[in-house]
Amino acid sequence: MIQKVFEYLAKVLVIFASVVTMVEGTGETGEAKKEQAKTEIKSLFEQLAADGKVPTWLSSIVTNDMVLDFLIDKIVAYANDQNWFEKSYEILKGAE
Repeated sequence: MIQKVFEYLAKVLVIFASVVTMVEGTGETGEAKKEQAKTEIKSLFEQLAADGKVPTWLSSIVTNDMVLDFLIDKIVAYANDQNWFEKSYEILKGAE
């Protein structure tokens, strides 16, 4: 049981971090990026729940606006503290 919980947590973190990273490069303002990330995350988790890949209870928790706001803010704050987005921009510029 506990192993399943950790597997679900890993999925949640990977999805959130991936979506936040994708949205970061859109050039939108902070609030617009956050809303875009929330919409994308909700859509992904609804589909995962419909496909039986995550339980519906998990989908309903992580798609709650308060939970979404909290997790997105924490991921963005951590990425900013680590200069992760700046490093990503430098790597992408070098690939052009």
